[in-house]
Parts: sequence; C-alpha cells; structure tokens
Amino acid sequence: MNDELKKYFLQYSDIYEKNVYIENKVLTNIFFKNQSFFDLEIIGDYNSNILFIEDFFIDNQSPLFLIKKSHGLFKKILKSINLSYKDIQIIRINRRSGFNNISILNEFDKNIKNKTKKIIISLGPSILNDYKLIESSRNKKLKYKNIDLMFTYHPKDLITNEKLKVNAWRDFKYLRDNYLYG
Repeated sequence: MNDELKKYFLQYSDIYEKNVYIENKVLTNIFFKNQSFFDLEIIGDYNSNILFIEDFFIDNQSPLFLIKKSHGLFKKILKSINLSYKDIQIIRINRRSGFNNISILNEFDKNIKNKTKKIIISLGPSILNDYKLIESSRNKKLKYKNIDLMFTYHPKDLITNEKLKVNAWRDFKYLRDNYLYG
C-alpha cells in the first residue's frame, strides 16, 4: 500500500475515531502495532539555506484547528522578518511516539544533504535534541552535522501561552539579524 493511502486511512481514523477495515483486517491497528509509521512532509525551497523542523506526535497531536491556526501564525512571523514559505524549507515529521528515532534521523539526514544550509531552526523540542525542554536549548550555540542549530517555541505553543511570544520574537530577530542580513 502506498504512503498516501496509508496517510489517508490514518487521518480518517483520527477524525472519526474508528478503525478502518480492509479484507477483515483492522488497518489502523496494523500500522500502530508495528510502530512503523512516520511521514516527512517537505515544504518550501529545497535550495534555501534556512531549514525549519516541526516534529508532531500522532498520539498527542493537537486539535486540527490549533495546528491550522499555528500554521497561519507561523506565516505571519515569517512575514514580519521578510520571509515566506518560498524563502525557506520546512520539514514536518508526523509520527507515533515510540517510533525508532534512528530511522527518522536517517530520513531527515537524507533530506538535508544540500550543503547550502546555514541554519536549522527547530520549532519546539525535537528529535535533534532528544526532546529536552525547549528552555534548556534556547539561546545556545548548537550544531547538527556542522549546520548551526537553533531552538524556538512552536507557534501552537505561542497560541496557548502568549507570554512565550516575547522570547520567540527575540529568536526570530536573531535569525533575521544574523542569517538574513548578517
């Protein structure tokens, strides 16, 4: 079964909270039992030197309206520093918790082979820092595969906790001043 079809069935089961049956087999349970489901969604310009990473857990995924609202907020934040989806690359990792992180890192690495990347910005905690609390990773000079690595708050966290916006704005000004015009 191709990946798009798997993704459709998983989304269907998430929305309607029902199992999907094909030939008397529970399709969604098969995906979840073997912990073999993850998806990398790649958006934007592959040749961009700025890469954002979002890591979503399917089990704990925020309500759909919050995710859509966070994507809208992210576009506004980018616009405030004169960027858009056309200027950056975004890799969204959608997966089940407990999935083998090495497999995900291998797939991620395949997609960042472009040597022009100057910086990777993680929106929220991610696989790149073993999901440490974001506060322990912010404002530190980090590297991943010799590419600068920066952590900031995910836009969905900014929606649910407006106090975080001040620090997120500092992070994006740092990105603007040091990687766009610096």
